[in-house]
Amino acid sequence: MAKQPAIQFAKPALPSEGAIVLLIPTDGKLPPIAGALDHDGRISQAMKTVEFTGKNATVLEIMAPAKGIDRLVLAGIGSKDANKEADWLKTGGKIFASVSKSAQATIIADGDAGEISGDALAMIAAGAKLRSYDFDTYKTKDRKEAKLARLTFAAESHATAKKAFKTLDGVTDGVMTARDLSIVNCQYSGADRICRTRKSHGKTGC
Repeated sequence: MAKQPAIQFAKPALPSEGAIVLLIPTDGKLPPIAGALDHDGRISQAMKTVEFTGKNATVLEIMAPAKGIDRLVLAGIGSKDANKEADWLKTGGKIFASVSKSAQATIIADGDAGEISGDALAMIAAGAKLRSYDFDTYKTKDRKEAKLARLTFAAESHATAKKAFKTLDGVTDGVMTARDLSIVNCQYSGADRICRTRKSHGKTGC
């Protein structure tokens, strides 16, 4: 399994480098924190041109919007009050796919999107982690380490999100271990191998 990016939570603030992801609800309005990036109106114009409305699991990428920032991603979260766990997970997956070529990314929930719960933000983080899965155990040629080293989820609910993610972190680890085992040829997946795989992931119980 490829190396996973570190996931952390913090208060909302614009970073000076890497990728920026802004969560956008159904109304399609930019959050206040985006003002520093949209001073010339190019982001608003891009949203209008492609008719980006903030529909859940849709993304709009804008390359090099400011010095030091390699990409800006607008990630639609739809109607935050109507979303279910699967919707938040899907959003996280879309976000990871959009920023995987950056060294680091900051996902910001501000304005109307800033009202999402810590549990919802934690689910987005879990979705991003699951999307980062890559089975590369047997790759011997052209094996590339994942470029994305850190994902920071920034929102006022960061403390609650961090607490909620502790549980989800363990759940996603289990899902990834199950994926590893399901991919390995069944003839090599006896009890001994399963135990060795669990131990390689820092698990106990064998």
